[in-house]
Amino acid sequence: MITPLRRRHRWLAPGSFVCALAGLAVALAARPTEFVERSRAGHVVRGFLPEHATILAERPHYTLASTEQPEPRLWLVPHAALDAPDLLVYRVDALGAAERDAAQLPSEATLLGPASPTAATSFAWTPGPAVIVLYSLGHRQRFDTIDLRGALSTSTSTQEER
Repeated sequence: MITPLRRRHRWLAPGSFVCALAGLAVALAARPTEFVERSRAGHVVRGFLPEHATILAERPHYTLASTEQPEPRLWLVPHAALDAPDLLVYRVDALGAAERDAAQLPSEATLLGPASPTAATSFAWTPGPAVIVLYSLGHRQRFDTIDLRGALSTSTSTQEER
């Protein structure tokens, strides 16, 4: 009774191994070999944002944008994987002179939420003058600071003129 099972196993084990190798070869052949590099001008980045988004800041590694409709949102779109483990996004109304140079997080910072280092992330947002602080918990220091007081005042004044 065990002999037929052994014969079947003798052919099934190598056969399933060959099928697995063939599947691996097909998967490797089907994957893309070239990755699209996002342009700094925002052509490809625009594909990850809603069509009515306003770009607030362009950095070498990411783009920061905002939307007003249907609700105000702040968007962080990385151009490549960000080298910042556990990246958190904070909002500060203003930074003092000592806080601008410090690598630490200001005490009055309001947490907007965690940011994905590889995908577009949106946050609930209250439009108005602010400074955005990207803070890496893994490195325990600021990743970047973006002053949006000038960018938001010019974008809101142009909308009011219409």
